[in-house]
Amino acid sequence: MSAPTRFWSLFNVGEPFDITNRFETSTFLSPTSLGCVRLLLATYGVTSIVVKFAIPGEEGVGVSFSYFSNITWWGITFYHLFASFHTLSYARTGRAPLQSWPRFLQLAHSLLYSTVITYPLMVTIVFWAMQYKPSKFAEPIDAWSNVSRHALNSVFAIFEIAVPRTERPPVIHVLPILIMLGGYAGIAYITHVTEGFYTYGFLDPSKHKKGVFGGIIIGMGAICIVVFFVVSSLVWLRVWYTEEKLGRMPKASTRCNRSSGDGSIEAAMSLYSKEMTERYEMGSTSRFAEV
Repeated sequence: MSAPTRFWSLFNVGEPFDITNRFETSTFLSPTSLGCVRLLLATYGVTSIVVKFAIPGEEGVGVSFSYFSNITWWGITFYHLFASFHTLSYARTGRAPLQSWPRFLQLAHSLLYSTVITYPLMVTIVFWAMQYKPSKFAEPIDAWSNVSRHALNSVFAIFEIAVPRTERPPVIHVLPILIMLGGYAGIAYITHVTEGFYTYGFLDPSKHKKGVFGGIIIGMGAICIVVFFVVSSLVWLRVWYTEEKLGRMPKASTRCNRSSGDGSIEAAMSLYSKEMTERYEMGSTSRFAEV
């Protein structure tokens, strides 16, 4: 096996990619309903961002990207924009554009999904445990912004954990997730140098005793790792309970594979049955774990 092949295999980016359309289907909602919900979440995210920037005296675009909670909110919003596009396209044509995209974009989409179910829960935990102050909710716009970025963010993440048919992320995803989190620490200190303030008080070394600051940084990484494996386990549990325990079938597009000439949904069901059979034979969650 060549090095590139091992790389793509390690990240579960197979050819063909997402053959049973796990990213675009659910056992609870039709593709159209799932796509519309995702589009609604994306619209809410875009609206909250635009309103925040439009109000005089609120943080500007440059300062906004200095906060990890804002970066996470942008990530959730853009994931739902792309996910709604792929899901509604699949509902209309029976094929998601994501399946024909270049491999590096397929990898980017699956990695973005992993961040969307990991970072929001971490942001929520850290905010309410370490940063909450009544003053942050004194003004209506601040209250709405904080509720969106530090509470609804986790609601959106839980939706993506519980409703779509996505498989649990590959373990290797924890590495780029940690690297990106570490990259944010660099952004925070660049902000201090250029703007003269720390985005988060706990990142200020002068406020901590020797050794405590290092412990905080390590602790943040540990929280991220724990959250990643918890949400991964929840995704695995959803797949096991809905598909293996309850035997629920995916709600596929009514136009599934029509462009290929079979004109029906049976081909999608056949692929799904094959996937489930191989899962039992291999004794693993699935060899088609694209996320």
